[in-house]
Amino acid sequence: MGQFFTRSKKRIAVLLIVILLAAGYVFTSNNQAPATQTTSPLPTPTKALTIQEQNALQQNKQRLISQLPFSSEQFTVQYFPDQDYFLISIQRQPYENNKALAESWMRQNGVDPGYVTIQWSAVRGAGPRQ
Repeated sequence: MGQFFTRSKKRIAVLLIVILLAAGYVFTSNNQAPATQTTSPLPTPTKALTIQEQNALQQNKQRLISQLPFSSEQFTVQYFPDQDYFLISIQRQPYENNKALAESWMRQNGVDPGYVTIQWSAVRGAGPRQ
């Protein structure tokens, strides 16, 4: 009967060692640093505006806002004052050409799209091709 308890103790000791090794492996594998992700480069920032340029931009922006909402066959423009952004929705293909038309329209109205916040969207089927 003494051998039975000795064998059982050895088995329990081996089992405990295996459990401790497995637990140690799990805890150390969770502490490893995640793989780094590469991000695409950010767009080039726009140049800083002088106070006079900022004032002119604000005046032109207010004049543009007074014309909104604007709608054409190629795009629509809306303004949301609570979050201070323009929503431009492209209405048909080709997306990139009509996006360029919308940006040109804003410039013609005295507002450089690079200095205001714009959210772009497109109706179904008019989005950018991938």
